[in-house]
Parts: sequence; C-alpha cells; structure tokens
Amino acid sequence: MPLPETFGETKRLALFAYVALRTPSAISLEEIFDSFQKDHAKLAEALSHYRTQCSSRLARRFFQSGLPARGAYRSLTDYARTTNGLGLVAAETRGGSTVFKPNWLTITLRSLRNVSQYEALDFELPIPFKLLMADQLFTRDTILLGALLSSIKKAEERGLTLSNLRREITLDYVSMAHEYMIRELTSDRRTSEGSQTANRVDFFARNLRLLRAGEPASPGLRHPLEARLQWLVDLRFIDLTLLCRDERIHLSPFLENYSIKQGLLASDERDKTLVAYARYLKVIFGEEASKIDLPSEVGLLAEHSVALLRSIYGELVPTDAVIYMTKILAALMVEKPLIGNIVLEELSRKHKIYRDWRGSGAFVG
Repeated sequence: MPLPETFGETKRLALFAYVALRTPSAISLEEIFDSFQKDHAKLAEALSHYRTQCSSRLARRFFQSGLPARGAYRSLTDYARTTNGLGLVAAETRGGSTVFKPNWLTITLRSLRNVSQYEALDFELPIPFKLLMADQLFTRDTILLGALLSSIKKAEERGLTLSNLRREITLDYVSMAHEYMIRELTSDRRTSEGSQTANRVDFFARNLRLLRAGEPASPGLRHPLEARLQWLVDLRFIDLTLLCRDERIHLSPFLENYSIKQGLLASDERDKTLVAYARYLKVIFGEEASKIDLPSEVGLLAEHSVALLRSIYGELVPTDAVIYMTKILAALMVEKPLIGNIVLEELSRKHKIYRDWRGSGAFVG
C-alpha cells in the first residue's frame, strides 16, 4: 500500500525509527506518547546540535525542524500513523482506539540497531537505517518521491535555491504526480486499490487546477511536500555541502542521471538505485562504514541476519525479515542487488525459519 497523499507535518525520518523502536509489543498511542514525553528533552538536545556546523542560517533552521512540542499529542499521533504507512509497524483498531504492534520490519529495524548501536535519540540515521528508510520510500512512495526527485532535477538547470525551492518545483511536482497516477489508475481499475488511486488522481487534479490558476495549493498538498523535502535531506539525497555553502538545492551525485521513467517505477531499477545509494553513503560516511564488519558473501550474510534476529527474538523468526535484512546488508557490503532466493530458501530449510508470518507474534518463540 502506498503512503496516503495527505498526512500531517511528519518531517523527520528519525522519529519514524523512534516510534518503531518504542513498539516492543502491542502498544497504544497513549503509551507511545508517554515514552515520547520522557525522551523529549534528549531529542530536543540532539536536534539543537544537528548540523550546527552548517554556515547557512536558513539551512540550519530547515535541518533543526520537525520535532513536535512535548505536549503535542496530535503531532505525535501523525508520526505514529505515518510510521505505520511506511510499514515499520502494524496497526489495528480495537474498540475505537488504535493499537500498534511490531511486524517483520520492526524486527529488522531492531536487529539493525545492534549493527549500528542506535537508540533513535539522534537525528543522523546510521547507514543501515538510511538504506531501509530509502527502500521503504522507493517501494511505498514510488510516484510521489519519484515526481519530487524529477522536478528538482529539472529545476536545477534554472538555479534552484532553498528560498525558491517550493515556488520553482511545486507545479512540476503536481503535474508529474498527476500524470503517473493516471497511468497507475489505468492498471488499478479492476483491483481493490482502484478507488484509492482514483481519489489520489482527483486530489492532484484539483491542486493542479489551483496552481495553474495562480492560486496556492491546498494545505493537504503543502504539508506532505514539506515532509518529503525534509526526507530527501535526512537521507542525503540532497547535496548538503552545496546547501550549507550556497543554499543551492542539487541532487547528490548518485542521482545525477535520475529520471522517474527509468528511476523508481521498476523494482530492478529501485534495487540498482539502492546499491548506488549504499556506495555513496560509504564514501561520505567512511568512518562509520568502516566500523560495520559483516561478511561480504551472501550466504554468510544471510546466516548473520538469522543470528542477529534470533539474538533478540528467539528461535522463530519470519522469513520475510531474514530476506529483507539480508537485502539491506547486501546492498551495503556486497554492493550489488540480492538476486534470487536460492540461498535464502536453503537457509529457511536449514534453520526451519517461520514461513507464515501474519503479525501473530509467533516469532517470539
């Protein structure tokens, strides 16, 4: 399922990781909020020190935004719901209230925390977390993330800056999103997702008419666009050196030939982009990358994934978690997409990995 076309001002990917890592079992919004209030001072302190070396005051203000106030229950609720939209936790409604539960992606995230020693109290995500977040966005936000990257790429030629960013890209962003959603609607008409896609097409059509008439877009479009721009910065899809020095917006080098048509629409292209992204992260975070000591052979890497998962969750772990964790680590260590499941099928038989994960909690063993 894709992310919804509208959601609150959920700007920081680190807070999605925070919600997921604070969901050890079935938990209510009130319990997540209580945890957030206890940790708020640490989060605020971390954000106040984030990117302080950046010479641009405007860029620093952009970097240091997105943390809800300590008592902002509604904002934290938006973060929790969007964490579910990214697939990092499961959610269900019980008696009119929403309960969040760990799923196989929560398991993966918690195990990757052991690789990076990360407790989600810092706004610089470690490399494995960046890869996981990017892959989830590639998969669940394909059209809108792709349209945003393409609109930035197109506007770079005109001289794109932080101050004129929204003015320069919004019309192209909405136009491209609308075009590709119409294509998606054509293929989705006979599926259960057809009506949702139709609503998304109507939403972008309304905003496209507003923009072409010289009127501002609706808040329902502006807030998610702001969030996606922040996500690009958090993931380093934007070149932060140029942003801090000149307030220029320029896609990072691994995206220099990016086009939505050849970019995220096909799964094999998404995997290639993820590997290129992993290589880029290893260059700019050389010291951090050198501390991640993992096998470079896929079979051993998969065995390592099983061991990490079982170190926390016992004997029964879902196959999907092993496959996904191996994919993320393979992108980082093997520097190529994980093709085929032969190794993982053999691993599943050898270790009798739980193969019918339905969110039941059976992985706890």
